[in-house]
Amino acid sequence: MTQPPTLPFEVLLENDGRITLVQAPEDEAGMNAVVNAIIQTQPFGDGWVGEYRTLHALSGGASEPLRTLADVQAISVPHWRRIKGELRGTQMTILERGVSDDGQDWQPYPETVDVQEEAKHPAFSITGAPVERFNAVQWREGRIDLEPDPPEEVLELLEYVVQMFNGTAVLNGTEGGWATRHEQFGGDPKKVPVAKRATFEVRQLAPLFSPSEPPFARQSNLEFWPLLPLEYSLDGKKWAAYPIAGEPEQAAQDDTEDTDNDPMSLLSQLFDMQTATATVNAGGEVEWDEGAIPEQHAESLRGHIREATGAGQPELWAERTGALLPEGVSGTPKAVRVQVMKALLDSAPSMMAQSFAPVALTVDGTTWHDLAPDLEFDDEDEE
Repeated sequence: MTQPPTLPFEVLLENDGRITLVQAPEDEAGMNAVVNAIIQTQPFGDGWVGEYRTLHALSGGASEPLRTLADVQAISVPHWRRIKGELRGTQMTILERGVSDDGQDWQPYPETVDVQEEAKHPAFSITGAPVERFNAVQWREGRIDLEPDPPEEVLELLEYVVQMFNGTAVLNGTEGGWATRHEQFGGDPKKVPVAKRATFEVRQLAPLFSPSEPPFARQSNLEFWPLLPLEYSLDGKKWAAYPIAGEPEQAAQDDTEDTDNDPMSLLSQLFDMQTATATVNAGGEVEWDEGAIPEQHAESLRGHIREATGAGQPELWAERTGALLPEGVSGTPKAVRVQVMKALLDSAPSMMAQSFAPVALTVDGTTWHDLAPDLEFDDEDEE
């Protein structure tokens, strides 16, 4: 199978949405591919404002705790971004990026993120304003019924989020997670539902993006939060609630009463579904269970993990993974396990470098040693 060509590029982004190609393929198809990849992965408008202020806080840029909305809004957000990278097929690798207030004087992009900084800033608990709640019924054959009718600018986004949440019966010719998600939610794997339903709260973006309490998805400067109860039907008539929060599964019934639940309760219950474990070996191989990471993020995530660990570069690997060794363990690790926050891959793709953290390592390839939860890779090459 012929591999797609690697397309080097350099772009300037302005927060009003303008994209200037500094270096790009000469053919129109290549240029369009680069522009489309930038639009799909990089935030603009309120998305960029929230992401930059989040990175500013998590990188230690705030000298005092951020407590109020006014504190957050006082953080100046650069209008310009410069990104150099490579595009291969649908996979984009960012090699260098910076920010600027005027497009002339460039500063390093705030990428040295310490998620432990979140606890220092109470403003991370400020939520985005609710827009509307929508009841969504998704049928196994693909139809999605929404009530009330979403405005046109929300309809396609909401349908996409519902499919991400419930899975689909078929995706690219294979099982798209419909049955798998049913089992993850606590349903009987031997009985696949014909329909699923849930309520989704759509919100404006929070002023800061909490790494510990992300929404299920961020799309086009909106947040999407699923609410309890989550329900399914085996015949399209009678509904049962998934046994979330340890409650016994409800008996099949014609309908259930509406429940006004805090969406964070649900998101915390589903945290395991939103994480995946990857193993990176000294030689550079990065592996995870089949289907654990969405295909559209796979190659970019592997690149970020290799870059953070130094995998494939013996001296850098020894330095960075050696710094993780627990007390009483010596030698150069053969492999490291990292936990990936899958929610960040979809809700904030440009924060992919901050979506994983080391959780265990092995020196002999057999015995694994758990790591302290606050450990990070020491990337001394950051600008």
